[in-house]
Amino acid sequence: MSSVRCFSGHFVFALALGLVAACSGDDVPVSTTSEGTTTGATTTDGVTTFAMDSGSTTGVGTGEASEDTASVDSSGGGLGCGNGVVEGDESCDDMGESASCNADCTAAACGDGVVNPTAGEACDDGVESASCNADCTAAACGDGVVNPTAGETCDEGGPSTTCNDDCTPASCGDGVVNATAGEQCDDGGESATCDVDCTLAECQDGMLNVAAGEICDEGSQTATCDIDCTPAECGDAYPNGLAGEVCDDGGETAFCNANCSLASCGDGLVNMAAGEQCDDMGPSPGCDVDCTPSECGDGVINGPAGEQCDDGNVLGGDGCDSTCQWEIGPSDCAPGFTTVSVAPSGLAVLCDDPADVTCEEDLELACPPGWGLCSRAQHVNRNTGWNVPTGAFGTPEVVVGEIYCRAGSGAGHYTLGPYDGVTSLQDDPPVNCGYGSSRSSCPSVFGCNETYVRALCCTPTPSCGNGVVDSVEEECDDGNLDENDDCLNSCSWRQPSAHGGGVGC
Repeated sequence: MSSVRCFSGHFVFALALGLVAACSGDDVPVSTTSEGTTTGATTTDGVTTFAMDSGSTTGVGTGEASEDTASVDSSGGGLGCGNGVVEGDESCDDMGESASCNADCTAAACGDGVVNPTAGEACDDGVESASCNADCTAAACGDGVVNPTAGETCDEGGPSTTCNDDCTPASCGDGVVNATAGEQCDDGGESATCDVDCTLAECQDGMLNVAAGEICDEGSQTATCDIDCTPAECGDAYPNGLAGEVCDDGGETAFCNANCSLASCGDGLVNMAAGEQCDDMGPSPGCDVDCTPSECGDGVINGPAGEQCDDGNVLGGDGCDSTCQWEIGPSDCAPGFTTVSVAPSGLAVLCDDPADVTCEEDLELACPPGWGLCSRAQHVNRNTGWNVPTGAFGTPEVVVGEIYCRAGSGAGHYTLGPYDGVTSLQDDPPVNCGYGSSRSSCPSVFGCNETYVRALCCTPTPSCGNGVVDSVEEECDDGNLDENDDCLNSCSWRQPSAHGGGVGC
């Protein structure tokens, strides 16, 4: 047996073919293949002695080499990648994978085809692939790395104004809702719920959406487009004031004409639903003021039809004959009263109480049936050529007409004779509240102290009561027969002073 000694970690081990050695601070097992046996090695005081069998030729610096092969295995080193020593074609050897060196002793670099987790690589396909980014991170839309191989066109780490959350370019109409880009919806084009600009479909949003059933959309109601986004048209049941419609009931009703104006007798439109049989915009020879056909005896006086009166029958002897003409004669005024004079027009008469017992506030009782005390407008329109004298203050020839309310309290008659230089019934005095009187809406104590006066009576103005001021005899027309409201049944103002006129009113 031969031996080799190692000193201080170094050794000399002679073999016939070369030098193989291994030293350490511990016993090192060594095996040598010869013709037979195996030896061991021991270390004492830093010196390692290798024992060889008798069949081996050993020595220090001398001897012949054996054809056998010797190998040494030690934790302190050896042959191959991973031994910590850069050898042969190794680029590095960190005794295992490190941030700079791969496990196969090649330099760590993203794109080298070797996955090196220690270097932060999640993958390494050598180049960008559908599953691995060029920076060796796992490919995923939203990772902030654009990977065209994975089908990404953009990747900003999430949706942005230019990139969708599926890594395609943001564009209204691409079918991907991108709220960051201001989209409220995106159906890939116009739909019943989404406009072509990717805003929610809504009538009056200013975006025409045919898929949502819109025919027009101008952002609000206009003269050509209704609030339901259909073209403005009278009769569509959508009132459109900008289109000139006052109402729209989808057709003629009792309140709305077929042309979308409010139904009113006298508007020139026959509205059967409102009960009209005719409508000539006022009385005409064939149509009464109440929009019924004109007929003597129907109770409606129709001047254009030639009626002077109409007491609702065609009997004679009651003041109005069968042709609706006044029966002129001593009995023109009411029974018990005297007819003093009839105006040349036949539309006014002067009546008197021969007993002078009728209170002046009740003098309308003296008028022919259906007549009333004349307003100032009626009188001056009917008094042409009526040259009948009137009297001075306190005389029986004083003539009184309509009763007006005074501004403070009480009432006064339209009076002819004592004032304004009036001497005849053909004169035209101003509106006045001369002789005191009384009516229910403005009572006073002066309604029965001048019973000697005469009554000025007129037939009703034909158009009075139709709700339209359409005659020179009308100051107002409220379309009713309420004597206590602002407009009297003679179509004159109840309180003249409230409307800019009236001497003594």
